Amino acid sequence: MAAALLGSAVATGGLVGFASGVLGLIVGLPAVAEPVTRVVVAAALLADLGYLLWGRPRPWAVNRQVPVEWSDLFSPAAVAMLYGARLGVGPLTILPSWLWWASMVVAAATGPGVSAAAGLTFAAVRVLVMVIVAEWLRHAAPARMARLRRAHPMVAAVVLPVALGALLVA
Repeated sequence: MAAALLGSAVATGGLVGFASGVLGLIVGLPAVAEPVTRVVVAAALLADLGYLLWGRPRPWAVNRQVPVEWSDLFSPAAVAMLYGARLGVGPLTILPSWLWWASMVVAAATGPGVSAAAGLTFAAVRVLVMVIVAEWLRHAAPARMARLRRAHPMVAAVVLPVALGALLVA
């Protein structure tokens, strides 16, 4: 199941990345210099901090996981592939971050190859982290997830400003 999930996520992430790069060529996005990349990433981090602290601006996403009905209609392997396909395209699921959007815009300005690589890297990392965390939490998930939900805003309030500061200093 993990292989089907990862394969379909990487395929859709790469495809959406490639399409973004082609669209960037069609509309004539200018090449993005390093300072502009830093500004875009900093803006995404600030937007993420605002979302975590005040609930705004909310990242553009459907904010839904895979429909439960898929499990009744399809085999577990098919559900894994469908779920992976949605995970590969960040906004088609729950995406609590603006960084996907920032990376896609910057990557699209560099062309289809880099943009495809960015999309498939996003998808691969997202699925691998999910699979690793799911396995780690499998036995004690309810109690641990409740603690994580309580701690998330506090951790984000510390981590995001540090990341922004590191970006601005570098």
